[in-house]
Amino acid sequence: MAFPLALWFLLSIVIQTIKKDWLDTTLMLLPAPVIVGWLVAVEPMGGFPEYDVSRLHDFAHWIGLSFLALALAVAMFIRLRQRGLKVAVLLIAGLVTLVMVAAFTGGKLSLVPFMLLILLMVGLFLAPALLERRIRRVASSRWLSRRSK
Repeated sequence: MAFPLALWFLLSIVIQTIKKDWLDTTLMLLPAPVIVGWLVAVEPMGGFPEYDVSRLHDFAHWIGLSFLALALAVAMFIRLRQRGLKVAVLLIAGLVTLVMVAAFTGGKLSLVPFMLLILLMVGLFLAPALLERRIRRVASSRWLSRRSK
């Protein structure tokens, strides 16, 4: 019951931020592939639901370093004014942190999961832009229908 509620809550927040600017939504979703990457890398048997806290402590420094890199990307994103540079910072930060996860796990994250994480990152990067177009189209059609009445 908690998972569908959390998913609904996340989706409503995503839609609200997309209405403001899709780049903000992309920034908000940027840590998701990194978190999933660390969760996959920490699991010793390749299964997803069972985690060993001691293994998490083994990677604590590297996890902190990857999130420090994300924090620096957020600072750069906020300081930049040009949208093209903001997009570049988001792409580079996502790729760099995923490479950090793969490098710091010492081979625990093989090529296939790494490529899936990159696809997840690209999907989370493109989804807000595509959803923004759809939301704006629906909003403008509602506005036009109200105006014609």
